[in-house]
Amino acid sequence: MTNHTHNKYKTVMEMMLRHKDTFPWERLFSHHFPLAQAEEAVKASMTRESMKVVIDPWME
Repeated sequence: MTNHTHNKYKTVMEMMLRHKDTFPWERLFSHHFPLAQAEEAVKASMTRESMKVVIDPWME
């Protein structure tokens, strides 16, 4: 979610939860990083090769 105010995140997260089993969410994410690589994730998010970058705190 970009270019929206912070108070819209809850609405979007609720929508994602409602449709978690029917929408191919993984197709939206171009990169996945563990929390330990947060700096690399931010750098990747600024490239033309990225669409959405996920920082997953449970990813090893």
